[in-house]
Amino acid sequence: MSRARYRAGKRLWTRADDRLLTARYPHESTAALAKRLARTIRAVYARARARGLSKTARYLASREACRLRRGDEVGAPFRFRPGHVPANKGLRRPGWSVGRMRETQFKKGLRYGGAVRLYRPIGTERISKDGSAR
Repeated sequence: MSRARYRAGKRLWTRADDRLLTARYPHESTAALAKRLARTIRAVYARARARGLSKTARYLASREACRLRRGDEVGAPFRFRPGHVPANKGLRRPGWSVGRMRETQFKKGLRYGGAVRLYRPIGTERISKDGSAR
């Protein structure tokens, strides 16, 4: 790899980096390309977007893309299975009060704080600095 150029603590993209990105980004894993370029994955994604690059349909359909597809087992261990009981099943929802919680919550139709100061009824006219009504 050629000598890296820096500005304000950031490594600049060279022409060689851009040529490699343009040639390989559409057909190759972004993580592998980031490793080859010695950059973060986010940096590669950002540069590809700035240059208008995107992955090819053939790459996205391949197993290398690792996308969730029907029939594949990618991500299967992390999906909910039928009959799964959620961790929060049976927990109380908002509105259920313990102690003084209910009496200290906002009341319907009441205004508090800055809303009291800023409230104006519908139809109120405001006079601007130049004297015209708005």
